[in-house]
Amino acid sequence: MNNKKSILIFIDWFLPGFKAGGPIQSIANLIEHCSSIFDFTIITSDRDLGDQTPYPETLNTFIQKEGYKIIFLSPEKQNKPYLEQIISGLSFDVVYFNSFFSKAFTIIPLGIFNKKYKSTITIVAPRGMLGQGALNIKKAKKKIFISGSKLTGLYKNVRWHATTNEEQADIYKLFPKSKAIIIAENIGKKQAVFIPRIKNSNELKLVFISRIALKKNLLFAIQTLSELKFNGHIIFDIFGPIEAEDYWEQCLAEAEKLPKKIQFSYKGELNPNAISATFSQYHFFFFPTLHENFGHVIFESLAAGCPVILSKNTPWRNLKEKNIGVDIALDKPQEFSSSILDFLTLSNTAYQAMSNAAYGYITNNTNSQLAINQYLKLFDDE
Repeated sequence: MNNKKSILIFIDWFLPGFKAGGPIQSIANLIEHCSSIFDFTIITSDRDLGDQTPYPETLNTFIQKEGYKIIFLSPEKQNKPYLEQIISGLSFDVVYFNSFFSKAFTIIPLGIFNKKYKSTITIVAPRGMLGQGALNIKKAKKKIFISGSKLTGLYKNVRWHATTNEEQADIYKLFPKSKAIIIAENIGKKQAVFIPRIKNSNELKLVFISRIALKKNLLFAIQTLSELKFNGHIIFDIFGPIEAEDYWEQCLAEAEKLPKKIQFSYKGELNPNAISATFSQYHFFFFPTLHENFGHVIFESLAAGCPVILSKNTPWRNLKEKNIGVDIALDKPQEFSSSILDFLTLSNTAYQAMSNAAYGYITNNTNSQLAINQYLKLFDDE
């Protein structure tokens, strides 16, 4: 007899997709660590972010995978009547929405649950979408939607999933009458093998791994490098799907201004399984993001012994005193420049100390069981 609690998850994109980044990884890691505790069922789209063609999978019918059951919905099936049909044929204890603004995978199905399944534990994970940095993108449109959702009571009875104290505060700020906002930290990916790399003085290999979109702030990174005056050589390689063509054109135009001593290259999209090995080829991860709820890619960088150059808009803070990188406010571009110049001149001995500290920090501070216990509370009947 199966006594495991059944968790129904709605998510815009999921494996084998990877272009949406952190939200996919968050759920994949949750299933990897908790499939022996919960039965997971996933309802998702039939293609990766930005793709025109679907996965080579059977569509619009449930498929059993390792640790979960999943259905890939084609665009014409992402509507209220079909979602009602699917939901009516399932057994579940908890429904979990891995987004805030998604029409097909949060707004429509949440409306169905509010009307027909009021006794079901209903959880919404904003995934950083309610942070100020994220809200400032398409600000007017998001403000109108949030106001409308309050008038209709769309989120009135949900249990919120926050992954940090900061995200909990962001949710309270917008929804002060919330019934419950429970913190359950993201579970990191299992740590890869550490591969040391050599760092010569006046040589610096920087990498950016993320979606190419306004939120990830690649343009700021390029502008920072274009202002540098130094002796030596810098490599700056970019990996990630181009989500916003206009933004990418701005980045390329700015890259034309880079001094010849900076080698700028776009390396294309990167399979998640290759991220750790890729970080092992670089000295620092340069990621001045506008907002990250967790930042799985930051976790993977540190886990690969690659220190980080971050904005302060992530949960990864006080990095300099840990000797694993820097976190700097975006309104202080000169501090980014100064840090990069400092890292450029690092000796191999000094760099190895940072690299080892980065790897050790993840090794010593990752507590998967603590996070699993938090999810037990999140999904509990209370």
